[in-house]
Amino acid sequence: MLVVILLLPLIGAGLWYVLGRPGVFSAPAAAPRSNAPDDDEDFLRQLEVWRRQQQREAELNQREADLKRKEAESGEDHTDPEDHNHNGSAGNPNSKDN
Repeated sequence: MLVVILLLPLIGAGLWYVLGRPGVFSAPAAAPRSNAPDDDEDFLRQLEVWRRQQQREAELNQREADLKRKEAESGEDHTDPEDHNHNGSAGNPNSKDN
């Protein structure tokens, strides 16, 4: 039993050295590419797309705010464009007055 306890670690280490070491029998791996974001063209392209979308959204929000502000300013003295007729029945073919 003592012999097994002494020889098992030696046999295991020898087997790992021969069979288990990574890269001994495999082809050499290609040089690893840099993972820095500024070297990745896809990342930079996606970043530019995201930036343009943010800019468009900001412009649209600004336009919407301007339109709402103008509507609020002009709405104070502006009448409803649908209310051309003051009596409400002049242009309506379903009206009883026609």
